[in-house]
Amino acid sequence: MVRIQGGAKKWKESILKNPTIQEDKTDIHIWFQKSFEAGKNPWELEISSYASEDPASLKYERLTDIHFKKRNGSQKLHLQSEITLQKAEHEMELFLKQAIDSKGNNENYILKAATGIGKTEKLLSLNLDGCIIAAPTHKLKEEIAKRYRNLGRTVLVTPEIPTLPEAIQQEYDELQAIGEYAAAAIYLKKCSSSEIASIHLKSKEISDFRKKMKKYFKELDACLNSDQLVITTHKRVLFSKFPNHHSIIFDEDPTQYILETNSFTTKDLRIIQDDLNETDKESVQQLLDFANSSDNLNMVYNGNPLKNRYGRIQKNN
Repeated sequence: MVRIQGGAKKWKESILKNPTIQEDKTDIHIWFQKSFEAGKNPWELEISSYASEDPASLKYERLTDIHFKKRNGSQKLHLQSEITLQKAEHEMELFLKQAIDSKGNNENYILKAATGIGKTEKLLSLNLDGCIIAAPTHKLKEEIAKRYRNLGRTVLVTPEIPTLPEAIQQEYDELQAIGEYAAAAIYLKKCSSSEIASIHLKSKEISDFRKKMKKYFKELDACLNSDQLVITTHKRVLFSKFPNHHSIIFDEDPTQYILETNSFTTKDLRIIQDDLNETDKESVQQLLDFANSSDNLNMVYNGNPLKNRYGRIQKNN
């Protein structure tokens, strides 16, 4: 126990707010103060010596005895409603069926359940033709697909982009950084079918690279054009079109990709400037002028305020 500034005031307020404690105990801090001034520690004295009529003096010898007793106990502040695991599984199954059967009504269903309750197991038992399961990472995507295949189920899985040459990867990343996902995909296709690859690869590597990219796009197109169950990633499902699917099941929260915060440099703006119409060019030029007017010519502008939901650059006032 230690003295704290304002402790006497808090003591008095606490006593007055508690109807089970006698109000005359609000002045006990005066006795504490006198004890401190006399060089005594009140919690080392017997309670009966200064509060003989208090019931605590019959049960406890010193204040520190009360302190340790209280610390060893616990008190439940809020009662938590609980249900059996069987009931939770049943309610989850009904919820999932309702969500899957509601295809075409443009409603969102959010299921928050404890880890290990069996969400994926329940999905395995449902008919998910026309549905997409989106996982946060490629690793989790493959784990879910493996569980389906172990049951003998047919499932399509979007492929992961093969390893790209450094220069091609950099260009691809720059397009994605400014939100030009469609342009990034077109660029990859050009790399696999044109002479772009020959600029960045040795002659003996070009053939292998084109084979890998051809296989990648073939598998991806099969997923995009299918109406069977497809397992993919959050990012893929948000920025690719699946015209033959009616429902998306997100495994875990996808908002980090919906509200993704990226950055772009003035170099990125100059790259796209020639492909814009006059109005958009003016907007981009305003940003470039603003960036170049500062001492920091390498300024990075967080976010992408020019980008609207339709993917075009618009004026930012």
